[in-house]
Amino acid sequence: MTAMAPSLQLQLASLRSLLGLSLLMTTDIDERQIVSLAATATASLAQCPTEAVYLDGTRVLPVGSRVRDLDALDAQLARMSPEGGAVRLAGRTWAYAYPLTGLLTTVGYFVVGALTAPDEHQQFLLRALGQQAGVALVAARLRTSEREAAKQMRVANDMLTRSLAIHRMFTQVAMAGDGEVGIAAALHEITGRPVAIEDRGGGLRVWTGPGRPEPYPPVDAKRRDRLVNRLLAGGEPMVHDGRLVALARTRGDVLGVIALVDAGPPGDEGERIALEHAATVLTTELMRIRSIAETELRIGGDLVDILVSGTSLDAVRHRLDALGCAASALRHTVVVEGRTRRGDEEAFFLGVRRAALDTGLGGLIGRRDSALVMVCPAESSWDRFHAAVRTAMPGGRCRVGVGSSCDSVTDLPRSYREALLALRLQGDRGGGDGVTQFDELGIFRLMSKGDTASIERIVRQWLGPLLDYDVAHNAELTETLGEFLELGGHYAATAKRLSLHPSTLKYRLRRIREISGLDLTDPDVRFNLQTASRAWRTLEAIRRM
Repeated sequence: MTAMAPSLQLQLASLRSLLGLSLLMTTDIDERQIVSLAATATASLAQCPTEAVYLDGTRVLPVGSRVRDLDALDAQLARMSPEGGAVRLAGRTWAYAYPLTGLLTTVGYFVVGALTAPDEHQQFLLRALGQQAGVALVAARLRTSEREAAKQMRVANDMLTRSLAIHRMFTQVAMAGDGEVGIAAALHEITGRPVAIEDRGGGLRVWTGPGRPEPYPPVDAKRRDRLVNRLLAGGEPMVHDGRLVALARTRGDVLGVIALVDAGPPGDEGERIALEHAATVLTTELMRIRSIAETELRIGGDLVDILVSGTSLDAVRHRLDALGCAASALRHTVVVEGRTRRGDEEAFFLGVRRAALDTGLGGLIGRRDSALVMVCPAESSWDRFHAAVRTAMPGGRCRVGVGSSCDSVTDLPRSYREALLALRLQGDRGGGDGVTQFDELGIFRLMSKGDTASIERIVRQWLGPLLDYDVAHNAELTETLGEFLELGGHYAATAKRLSLHPSTLKYRLRRIREISGLDLTDPDVRFNLQTASRAWRTLEAIRRM
């Protein structure tokens, strides 16, 4: 058997090395490792060191300080054809850029240089190395792409599974009829974070979870409007003041706001999905509440109007029975005036209705003229009811007039007139927000039921000259005197109540003495003047009813 020539043995050995290297590069290694193997192999395969490696037009591996003019080399590689070619390299007689080619795609080049050109076999090995490294790089990228796609698929599947679970939970909440409290509780259970449901203006409706602020912080109206407008424009939840916030809305109509308090980073997609589901269910719930309120206002308003106007009970008995409201249980008439901070009549109605339910009043509610009228079956803490109304609509105002108790439903018109009179007197006496009960009006109550002609004679006897002067000169001396007497003759308090300068008040009191000819320091005179002043106010309130 003839011995193999030494040169042929060396060629076979180099081919075996290239084959082994190719197998190694196609194992599960990354691009950096493939480039490193290829760059290291050139010196052993062809006695040509690798000077630089380029991938996708970018130099990723300069080798040592031997490459002195990298900018010039970069410019040559930028114009290089996919087949590669000779390059000029400082300090090298011969230099060549071999393509890294895989699946008919050139992904880069490796540049080798030497003082003398390698022989034909060595150049063959370098070109084959470029092809094998290119194939390995393309395969590595495919593996990376597949892994990333698989990872994204797993994330998407996990998110879909979680989203379906969230959807099922909120569907169960909606079907169970647990309302806003149930929605907040479900969102709290899913995320583990406190949940706040607020009305459009920032008033708290429901809080679930720890850390509820007491009292709930007031909201700046302009700042709140900016937040709502940003949410409307964005159309999705957003992070605001450490809370992840979403709107419950139908088209451009904002029904409420739901927020995750102390929310996670904006990238927490699970919390965002849960909040979006909660906002959708909350929108449906608030629309249901609005529909019920509109129906109740329409039906209840008709019934209230009939009951307080004195129409025959037979005309509405069957409608009361249908609502589960026994006519024999209706005992009080309450008149409520006020407005929300934004002047929203519907929101005011909902706030009053909710306060009535929360304080156990129940009964019927309707709108009559510019006020809400309630016919209630139960005695209540009216101050507690008033406080509940104010809580339901922060920043608004509310005045309540309560008629006396009725022995039968036929007394409701009388109770309504009393409630209305109590409300009017509250305003005439400078009262702001608050409650006035007819049963606590004292002398005003007696005057409202007495002989009107006799009362008017008393008013004329004591206040006639002042009343005539006020009419003739468009003055307010009678009102000034009434406030002065009601406040016990205190100058500072009277001036503050009437928004007068103290000197103006003193001038008016001097004119009152001159016109009436009465001594305001005489106790009997003061008593009779105060009685007459109260009678005048009562008569004025009755005339406006």
